[in-house]
Amino acid sequence: MIRIVYAQSRKPNVDPVEFVRQWREHGAMALTARDYFGDVVRYVQASVISTNVTGAWPGREYDGVGEICFENADDLARSYAAESRARTIVPHGRAIFGSPNPINVVVRDIAAWADHEPPITITRFLRFAGGISQNDRAASLASRPDRLKRAVRQAGLTAVSCRCAMALEIGAMFDAVEEIGLAAMAPDTVATLDPHLSWTSPAVTDTVTIAAWPVVLFDRRYISS
Repeated sequence: MIRIVYAQSRKPNVDPVEFVRQWREHGAMALTARDYFGDVVRYVQASVISTNVTGAWPGREYDGVGEICFENADDLARSYAAESRARTIVPHGRAIFGSPNPINVVVRDIAAWADHEPPITITRFLRFAGGISQNDRAASLASRPDRLKRAVRQAGLTAVSCRCAMALEIGAMFDAVEEIGLAAMAPDTVATLDPHLSWTSPAVTDTVTIAAWPVVLFDRRYISS
């Protein structure tokens, strides 16, 4: 699975409720663009709970984490080249998103497990220390789900899913993305959880950790033929 994982913020004059409404409208527009969305397998929008955790970039706040999934890189390339993307979808996104430097990483899943769709997700954008090969990064990510599950348990929480993915492009904004799905979590628990997650990644030098409530807007697996 190839995924675009991104984090965006709202404009300063837009409150969180209005931002979610505008973002849902943006998603609905994308869903109707057949040339852009025809190859998409899954589309998720997640409204942010908190970014006030150890490791979050100082002064930077995000209001949404998005995920657009494709079966392969060719499907992604066709979507990026779609006329409707350049003509309507990208300009509409610029009108509602406020961050001049959004996070945007294209990744390939390395390891994953899931009991069910999580009501809460912890998304972590990771940058590895220099000198670590792509093979070593992939091996590290492949072993992370079990370690992350233990870390969540040590924080007194229950993990229901986990995905670890590596950036396709060397020198991308981040080297990897991991997502931990939780059964439940109080908003002030994010800061408590982060130290437990940090020990699982000694080779990681920078992280952005975002807790959010995900909404699956589209999933081809649940559409009957």
